[in-house]
Amino acid sequence: MLLSSGYEFEGYDIVEYVGHESAQVVLGTGFLSALGSSFVDFLGTTSNTYENKLANAESICKQKLISKAVQRGCNAIIGIDIDYTTFTNDVMGVIVGGTFVKVIKKVPEKKVKTFILKRYNLSHSVRCCSANLINVIKENKIYLGVSGRTYSEGIIEAIGVRAECTTLFGEKIVLKDIMFADIEFVNEYEYSTEYVEIKIDDNKFKIIKNIDIIIEKYLVDGKVFQVDSQQDIISNARESSLNELRNKNGCDVVFMPYKDANNWKCFCGQTNSREISVCSLCKRQVDIKDLRLVLSDNEVVSSEFKYSEHIAYIMQCSNAKEICDYFKQLNVVDSIIDNEVIPKLEEIKGIERMYGNCKDAAVKFLNEFYENMK
Repeated sequence: MLLSSGYEFEGYDIVEYVGHESAQVVLGTGFLSALGSSFVDFLGTTSNTYENKLANAESICKQKLISKAVQRGCNAIIGIDIDYTTFTNDVMGVIVGGTFVKVIKKVPEKKVKTFILKRYNLSHSVRCCSANLINVIKENKIYLGVSGRTYSEGIIEAIGVRAECTTLFGEKIVLKDIMFADIEFVNEYEYSTEYVEIKIDDNKFKIIKNIDIIIEKYLVDGKVFQVDSQQDIISNARESSLNELRNKNGCDVVFMPYKDANNWKCFCGQTNSREISVCSLCKRQVDIKDLRLVLSDNEVVSSEFKYSEHIAYIMQCSNAKEICDYFKQLNVVDSIIDNEVIPKLEEIKGIERMYGNCKDAAVKFLNEFYENMK
């Protein structure tokens, strides 16, 4: 039963007003309660006895009102009002009234699904970073729009893409030759497209779990650029980590930057020499000395971290500090480690400095964290 002291419910339409009703409860406070109340009034304090009785009476009144509404085929009450009255020193009354109505859920005008895109290509100057699917209910049509980043100084005039949707059942829906020709720039580098209609059944829209946008070509200053999607890279960052990183550092972020013996990797994925501090692709200024060091073997760096392979060493650590230092020295590129694991271990390490050994707390956090990721 929906209850409100107002006159509407968000997300619902009132289809019938049945009428105003009220419910009453009369309660005797009892001689001792009245006597106690007199002392309370004299001393200027509150009376728990009266408060409890009034709260109980109000609850009974509401239940009576709800029962009446149900009997009259209603599923909501609006304009609820509560009144109190005193008949004698020992008798009080509570009245709860409201208007009985019948409501139904509003049919939404549209449904929106937003997806974070992890695909990027370092050989081209246009990147799609997020996508929106919009189901306009009244039109019975579904539209797609994308937003992203350009690294070109020229003007993007059009983008041609292929969209690959994955359903909850693991099925693939491939949409070819989608063209965006109305490109609007949010700032100097970030853009968003218009929404174009795509052919997806409404029932399929409901079960779309993920969407991947593959750029096939784009037009900059009248010149057409063909994209070889074989060179596309997929970020291994978890969506929640990637979203947090992008909110802080830009829509094109694909992982937390790191450095090795000779180079450093930027937020955008571009490899740069340790001799420069400005990314050659996205022009970000990065403080290289603060980047985590990943010691690569022949420029091959692991991008897959399996917690189970590290448990034995972690259990040999003496305290939270050693565990934290171990994760900082891992030869692995993993945004989850950089953005979620290490910050929490740093927090536990800080507590350890004040209150003593916190190895158990660190191990418990890691076990629960990676168990929840399965």
